[in-house]
Amino acid sequence: MKNSRKEFDLRLRFFIVFLFIFSQVDLFAANENIHMDVFKGKQISPYVGAMASLAAITFKEPPYLYDGSIDGYMPFFQNYANTDTAVACLLFDGSRLIGMTAGVALDKARQFYQQPFLHKGYDLRSIYNLGEVLVLKEYRGRGYGKELYKNLENTVRRMPQFHTMTFCTYPDNWSIKNNLEDTNETFWKNAGFVENRDIYVILDWINIGQKVSTPHKLFFWMKPLK
Repeated sequence: MKNSRKEFDLRLRFFIVFLFIFSQVDLFAANENIHMDVFKGKQISPYVGAMASLAAITFKEPPYLYDGSIDGYMPFFQNYANTDTAVACLLFDGSRLIGMTAGVALDKARQFYQQPFLHKGYDLRSIYNLGEVLVLKEYRGRGYGKELYKNLENTVRRMPQFHTMTFCTYPDNWSIKNNLEDTNETFWKNAGFVENRDIYVILDWINIGQKVSTPHKLFFWMKPLK
């Protein structure tokens, strides 16, 4: 009986060690073609077109259902390339862009992102505005989204002027209203963000299946960096 107990304990310890070692394996080791790179400011410029194309694909899917176009996204991503505080974490399969997240100082973001914070008296220069984490459907469920976000946050933390990160996401009850099971709330809560329902922006856009744009209320989520 004692020998059986010892054997069980040894097997359990071996299993725990195995799990620890396995968890340390490089996420990208299974596919040598997949790699992630971080770009800042003007370095983003060569990838603006690919970023706009990726956004046009992923934003048409749940949970966004936004009927946007590459041309419509181009100015948004070009703004990153024109701004020194912009950071883009890009995920590639070979030379193909398959995932991304990007951000910029809030005082350099579009005016409609700035206004809700100005009305509340925030110092925009200390806040970093984050875009969505986007990964092509066939590459999801492998942890790439978490790695993209983690790399962006680590880069922003090395910029001492930023004390807070923020982003806004699709409207309240959007997933329930559209019978969607896939939401991003769990992802952002696990990353340490908290929804602030006092800070929001109302934007108009055309949803998939609609012919005219309609207003949408998007709440900001925030996370302290210091």
